[in-house]
Amino acid sequence: DLICITESRECKHASEKRSEINTANYMMSNDLYGKRVVIVDDLLTSGASLMEYAHNLERAGAKVEGAVFLARTFQMPSPAKVKRLVWKRHLSVLIWRRSDDL
Repeated sequence: DLICITESRECKHASEKRSEINTANYMMSNDLYGKRVVIVDDLLTSGASLMEYAHNLERAGAKVEGAVFLARTFQMPSPAKVKRLVWKRHLSVLIWRRSDDL
């Protein structure tokens, strides 16, 4: 086996204390050196686990070609994006009303 799971862990996406969950629950073989790898995981949430896996695989000498996920969690937009979308809507309404007055 090139990668072995050493222990089970709580699902990070279902936990309120995501940052406290030990993500290093696997060991990588030295036989990964020079191998082309595709990361396969069940769920993409923030991308933090993906970045950790890719970094560790590359440190072991593997070349990460890509990643495949079964699903992606819903993500709320950032406050800045919400403000931008709201203002864009209001600005278009203001511009439309103003051109109507001419």
